[in-house]
Amino acid sequence: MKGKILALVVVVTICSSLIVLGCAPKPVPVPAPAPAPAPAPAPAPEKPISVTWTGHTLATSSWEQKFTIPYLRSLEAATGNKIKVEEYWGETLVKAADTLSALTEGVSEMSWIAVGFYPGQFPLNEVGALPFLGTPNCKAAAGIGWKLSEKFPEVQKEFTDKNLKLLWYHSVGPYWLMTREQTGAVTTLEEWKGKKVRCLTGPPTEALQALGASPVYLPGSEIVPALQQGVIDGITHGWWQISQWGDLITYYMPSPLYFGVEFVVMNMEKWNGLPADVQDAVMSMSGLKTSESWGADCMDASQQDGLDYLEERRAKGGSWEIVDIDPAEAERWAKVGGEPVQEAWITKMEANGYSNARAIVEEYRRLAKEY
Repeated sequence: MKGKILALVVVVTICSSLIVLGCAPKPVPVPAPAPAPAPAPAPAPEKPISVTWTGHTLATSSWEQKFTIPYLRSLEAATGNKIKVEEYWGETLVKAADTLSALTEGVSEMSWIAVGFYPGQFPLNEVGALPFLGTPNCKAAAGIGWKLSEKFPEVQKEFTDKNLKLLWYHSVGPYWLMTREQTGAVTTLEEWKGKKVRCLTGPPTEALQALGASPVYLPGSEIVPALQQGVIDGITHGWWQISQWGDLITYYMPSPLYFGVEFVVMNMEKWNGLPADVQDAVMSMSGLKTSESWGADCMDASQQDGLDYLEERRAKGGSWEIVDIDPAEAERWAKVGGEPVQEAWITKMEANGYSNARAIVEEYRRLAKEY
C-alpha cells in the first residue's frame, strides 16, 4: 500500500513539474549584434591650385636651375603644396615681348618683368634705373624698390592699374661696360664717343647718350649675333652669365653705371582667387626679405661666378682684361651721364603730373646711403 502511495506521489510531482515548465514563458532569443558600419571613405586629396609661370629663358639655363626653379619649389612648399606652379620656359607659351600683356590678361599668371623691356609702362619704377645714384649693390637696389612701393602709393598703383599683384623686386646689376677686342677698352669720357653699345631703355639709354655713345636696345637673344657681326661695339651688363658671350668680349670695365629694375608679379585676378592662408604663405616668400635676399644671394654673389669663368677661359688660352677706371674719371662720367639725366627725369615726371618725383629720387638716395 505504501509503495502505491509513493508511486502516486512521484507521478504527481513529475506531472506538476511538467505543467509548471509548460506554462513558463519561453526565453526571448538574443538578436545577433548588428554589423559595424563601414568606415567613411577618406576625403579625396585637395587638388592644388594651378599657377602658370612663364619665362623667356630656357629651364636648363644655369640661372633658372640655380635660383628660379628652386624658388618656385620653395613657394609651393610654403603653401603646404596647395598651389602647383606650371612652368612654361623658353617662350613656349608667351614671347618675351608679350609678357606684360599676358600677365595683365591672365594668359600668364606669374612671371618677372623688366622695366627696361617696357619703356613708359612703369614710369615711377624707372627711378631705380637712373644712372649713378650711388646704389652700392643689388641687395640695396631691390630693397629700395620695395621700400619705395610701400612709402609711395603711386608706385604701387603702377601695378594695380595693370591688374598685377607685386610680390617682390628682382633688381639686377650693376650694369657696366664691356667691349669687343676690335673696339678696345673705354677708359675716358672721350672714348665713349660714337661707341655702339647695347643697353636698357629709358634712363640708361639717356645716360649713354649723355656720355657720347650711340645706345642700342636689343633683346638678349640678339646680342651674340650683333657682337659677331660688329653691329655693336659692346654691351652694358654685369657679372652674371657673362659666359654666354664667350670670347666675343675682351675688355671688362666694372665701373657701375646703373641698375636694372625688375620684379616678380602675379595676375591680380589669380591673386584674389587664392584662399587667405595661401596668400599669406606666398607673401612669406615675397616682400622685402625676398627682394633683399634675391639681390644678395643671386645677383651680388654672381661676381665670383663671373671671375671664375674668366679664369677658366684663361686656362683654356683665352684672352681678356679687366680694366679699372680711375675714380676721378668715374666722377666725370657721373657728372656728365648722371646728374643731368636724373634732373631731366624729375622734370619730365613732374610735367606728366607726378608731383612727388623729386621726393622719390631723394628718398632713393637716402636709402642708398643707409645700405
